[in-house]
Amino acid sequence: MAKISIRAYRLAERRAARRGLALRATYAYFDRRRRRLIVMLDSGVELSAPRRLLLPLSGARVADMSMIRVSAAGYYLHWPRLDGYLWVTNLVGLNFRQGLDES
Repeated sequence: MAKISIRAYRLAERRAARRGLALRATYAYFDRRRRRLIVMLDSGVELSAPRRLLLPLSGARVADMSMIRVSAAGYYLHWPRLDGYLWVTNLVGLNFRQGLDES
C-alpha cells in the first residue's frame, strides 16, 4: 500500500471539520489476548474493534498488528510493518472495509 498523500490527508481533515468530527487518537494498541484494536481519543473516549472487522488487516500476523503508530495530528493510525493506514473517523463510522487508504 502507498502512503497517505498530503492531499488525501487535507481532504480528510476538512471533511472531519465539516462534520464536526474532530476525532483524534492519542494512543492505540492491539490487545493480543482479546484480539482487538484499542484506540484512545483526545476526548477520553476509548474505542475498541475486533480484528475480524478490520478486513484489510484481518489476515495480518498478530506481531505486525501490534506495532501501531498514531499520526502526529491523531487523525489516522499506521502499521509500519504492513504499510497500512486507518482513519480514526472510520472507526466511529464503522466503515472498516474502507478504513485502509491507498493514496
